[in-house]
Amino acid sequence: MKTKQSVRKSFVPIVTFVLFIFLLGAMIFFGLRNARPASDAVGATQDAVVQIEPEMLDMGTVRQSEGIAERSFTIENKGAAPLRISSLQTSCMCTSVQLVVGEEKSQRFGMAGHGGSSAAPRSWSMEIPPGTQGELKVFYDPNAHGPSGVGPVERIITFNTNDIAHQNVEVRIRGIVTP
Repeated sequence: MKTKQSVRKSFVPIVTFVLFIFLLGAMIFFGLRNARPASDAVGATQDAVVQIEPEMLDMGTVRQSEGIAERSFTIENKGAAPLRISSLQTSCMCTSVQLVVGEEKSQRFGMAGHGGSSAAPRSWSMEIPPGTQGELKVFYDPNAHGPSGVGPVERIITFNTNDIAHQNVEVRIRGIVTP
């Protein structure tokens, strides 16, 4: 018949071994998961290189009486592989964006979760061929916030790319809204 002390002596090494295996497994799992390059997860490549001009677009004075103001960013692919743009969206329902590449135009996309021109669906993407550029058209409605929506504004446009160095891109517009 085993005594309590002999049961404890055999139980401690078993528990220690099980904990050691569990911790080792967790370290291997998380180590391998974090060691994987980001390009594996999103299809990013070092061969697509995005360049955006400007990163901050100053719209100057935007008059409510003149309606929707339209401005553009230039997106150039400086790489050797097609540059894929996806997940296009804005930070406010007053702003929408459209990507134009050659004769191809996306629909207008806006703020995620808002009807009309909501954010691009997950399945949407467009490509800019190597050595060419596209235009990111921004449409800002100064009347979206009503008569009290005057004063300084700043909005953000975000999108994803397959450029490994710039997978999540953010550009901004700013201006002063007047009646």
